[in-house]
Parts: sequence; C-alpha cells; structure tokens
Amino acid sequence: IMNLAYDTESIAIYGFLRYMLEKNKTKYLLEMTIDVMINPLCFVEGAYEVALFHTRELLKIDFSVETMEKVIFFHDIPEKLVEEKEAEAVAREIIKIEPDNWFYKWYATVIWILYSAYVFLS
Repeated sequence: IMNLAYDTESIAIYGFLRYMLEKNKTKYLLEMTIDVMINPLCFVEGAYEVALFHTRELLKIDFSVETMEKVIFFHDIPEKLVEEKEAEAVAREIIKIEPDNWFYKWYATVIWILYSAYVFLS
C-alpha cells in the first residue's frame, strides 16, 4: 500500500484504508493510515490533521510510548497541531512508563518553560 501511495499519490489510497478501518480497526491499519498521510500524501490539504485524528484513535487501542511519540510529532511540526500543554502531558505519560527516559524529562521541562513564558508574556 505504501509503495502504491508513493507511485500514484492518489487520495484513493486513503479512501481504501478508511474502508479497511471500518471493517477492522487494527493497530497495523491505523499505523499504515498515519504513515500514508504523513509521508506520500503529506501534500494533500489536511493530511496531517487526518493523521493526527488516526493517531488519537491508535492511542485508544495502543497506549504505548511509540504511539505517544507520534502525538508529540504533531507538536514538533511547523503547523503545531498539538498544543504545548498536551505535548507536555504526553511527555509526562511517557516518563511514567519509562522513568529513565532522559529525553522526555528534558522535553517536558522545555515545553513547560516555553508554555509558562508564553502565558506570562500574553
């Protein structure tokens, strides 16, 4: 499916994946849908928003660090689809699962500082 999406760059690929998700919402199909929307179909208006929607759906069935990292991705892109507060909360959830994960300890602190400065200056 990924190769076909790159070769055709057709939104029909997403339509097919949506159809498959309606039949059987699995971790594999959700991840494939997310990957298709943020990679070969990223040029389509709203592709990242659609991918974030499916990422949140994936989080409901796979509450893992890997999935939470996908949520944080949407904070780190220029569009900032995930706000600082949510990114910080997700980073703190990762720390609960992986207490020795120094990157997310740092990340949560930086996000908290940036958000606090924004609120202070507003």
